[in-house]
Formats: sequence, C-alpha cells, structure tokens
Amino acid sequence: MSYWIFKSERTGCKLRTLKTDQYIRDLYQKFLSNKIEPAELQELFDCLNDITDQQRLKSLINETLSSDNVPIPEQQLAELAIDVKQKLRDTLQPEPARKSYWKFYAAVAAAIALMAIGVSYYLHKERLFFFFREDKFKVAQQDIQPGGNKAILTLSSGQRIELDDKKEALYQESGIEIRQEKDGSVAYVLKNTQKGKASGMNRIEVPKGGQYKVILPDGTKVWLNSVSTLRYPAAFGTVSRTMEMTGEAFFAIAPNKNFPFKVIASGQEVTALGTSFNINAYANEPNITTTLVEGKLKVEDIKVDKAVIIYPGQQTVSRNGKMTVSAVNTADVTAWKEGLFVINNSSLAGVMRQIERWYDVTVDVEIPAGTGTYSGELPKNIGMSELLTSLEAVTGVKLKLEGRRITTKE
Repeated sequence: MSYWIFKSERTGCKLRTLKTDQYIRDLYQKFLSNKIEPAELQELFDCLNDITDQQRLKSLINETLSSDNVPIPEQQLAELAIDVKQKLRDTLQPEPARKSYWKFYAAVAAAIALMAIGVSYYLHKERLFFFFREDKFKVAQQDIQPGGNKAILTLSSGQRIELDDKKEALYQESGIEIRQEKDGSVAYVLKNTQKGKASGMNRIEVPKGGQYKVILPDGTKVWLNSVSTLRYPAAFGTVSRTMEMTGEAFFAIAPNKNFPFKVIASGQEVTALGTSFNINAYANEPNITTTLVEGKLKVEDIKVDKAVIIYPGQQTVSRNGKMTVSAVNTADVTAWKEGLFVINNSSLAGVMRQIERWYDVTVDVEIPAGTGTYSGELPKNIGMSELLTSLEAVTGVKLKLEGRRITTKE
C-alpha cells in the first residue's frame, strides 16, 4: 500500500492563547539549527500543522529564506510549507519500513533537506533562489493552473449570469435582490416576502475548475464543489426548502421549524433541521456519501425505500441499493472547501477523478493493476506540473500533459 503525504491527526495550536508568536518563532529557529527538544518539537508541530495556521508557517519560511527584498512566490511557499510539515512529522515519527510516502519533488524541496544540518543550511541558501529566477517560471506560466471561484447562475426568467470573484454586482428578480460578492459568493435578500410574489426556480452550475458559495434567502449557506449543480426555489424558505443537487456540496442550514430542509441527490433524499453536512453525489463516483458535521440527519434511499438517522461524525455510503453507516473524520471530508485535497485509502483512479474536476482536464491514463491506495493531503492551489511529478514519484506511473489531456508516457 502506498500513501500520499503522511498525515497526523489535526490538533491545532493549543498554545495559541498561551504562547507568543516570538516563542513559536524561537522554536522554529531551534528546529532549523537542530537544537530543539522533543517536547518543543511537538509544540511546534501542533502550532504549524493546523489548516488555519498555514499563513503563520508561510511567514516563518519567508522570514528565513527571503533576502534582498525578494519575496518567495506564493506557490513555492505552499510547497515549502508542505515539506516543512513533512520534516516535522518524520522527526516526530520516523517512516515505518516498507511504506512509500508521497512527497513533493519540486526543486525547492531539495533545500528543505538542508534544515537538519543546521548552520550549513544558511550557507546554501543562495542555491534555493536559483530556482526562483524569472526564466525558471516561463515554463510554469504555460502550466495548467488550479481552479477558482466561478459559476453560472440561471434565473427563473432564463437570464444567465456568469459569477466569479472579480466583480461585485446586483441583480433583481421579482422581490428578490441577488448580490454577487468579490469573495466568490452570491447572496439572496428577500425584499418582499409575500407568498407568490417571487416564483420559479434558480439554478447554479459550477463547471470543471470551479467552486462557489451560495447564501440562500433563509440564511442557509451552500458551498459547491467543481462539476456541481444546485436547483432551488427563487424565494427559498418562504414556501419550501427543498432543493436538488448533483456533484458535491457542503450545507450549513439555517433553522426553520415551519419548513424542513430537504436535498434530493441521485436517488437520495436528505432531511435536516438546523444542521451542517456534506453530500458527494457525482455521477462518475461509485458511491453516494452523506457526512454529518453537526445536528441530526435523515438519509433516505428513494429507490429502495430505506432510511437511516445519522449523528455528527457519521457518514452514509450508498451503492447499488445498499446503504451503510460508518464513523469518519468530518474535517477530512469537508477540507475541499478550505482549499485542500484530503483523501483516505483512495485508488489512483479516484485521485485522478478529483484532479480532472478541479483542473478542468481530461484523464486518459492506463492504471496498472496493483497500484494500491493512497491517503493524505495537498493544497488545491499548486500547478499541474508539480502535481504530476508527485504522482509519478509515488506511483511509478509515467504521466504526461498534452494540452488539457493527461495521458500515460510510452
């Protein structure tokens, strides 16, 4: 079995309220000079491993490596942050024998290996900046970049609106104000709540390489992943709170005792009252999964007339008329909306399907038998070339990019 980046349970920085930034900076410098104690190493790892603390880690790396007022590009900072966390993990828990871990083999990773030898790292710092020269990025500019905030909103009138995070705009539809925000979201505000004043259905479609956030009239928030659609009443929450979806979405439901919240997806009906949950119902995925983060959820398979109640930390998996319930790490399931790919025991084919949706590419790869499964995480903001290099390194499958098509090297 092969693995992506080895991943410990996320504990977060428990010292955040007790220790200053200078204390954490001092621990980081001890780590670089190989003078850190085991207990201090664990403290540092707890503070830098949490998703919410990525900017803190990037700042420390930038302080250490930048010189002559030349900032490190954001993509390289993200890659360096991964390697620093991996170095911390390896020091805390050495790799078991006969396991292969997915590491990024970007050029900058070579510099990270110098951390363990202390002061000599600084003597070689100039070598790192060789990789940041302008001519090295001419190739990267031709690379396929990751997706971003984009979607198409179709109003009940038939008007189609392209949504992104580049502009703010305001639209009106029979008593409803629709605001497009620069943060990659669209929000509905009811101006007239009389029944029948606003009617019809709205539809949001997120293409390959996109994601988008919707704030519905009742206050419910929905995050849509790539290749996903949402169809809902224009006056959502005034007469009904039933919607249809395809693809993947995370829901943070606003309480409303008068109208139960229902989502219909691929033959499933999910009913909630004041809760948050994730549904993955892509047509090309083998399973339909529904994961509960907060509250209480009823999941019904309409085709076989079977329903179960699940609680926080549980997930239903539906396949071929069978539904099972298991415990899961909800932070892993919902990490996609926080800018991370996180997988657990996924096949290479499953990994490639995620890549296909997020990077808007076509995957035409022959996957050898016995490639194993993968677990771990990586940021969604890295370029395609770095991603393919990593895939090759851990799987041994030779990949090449032709236009927007990933194929196997001969």
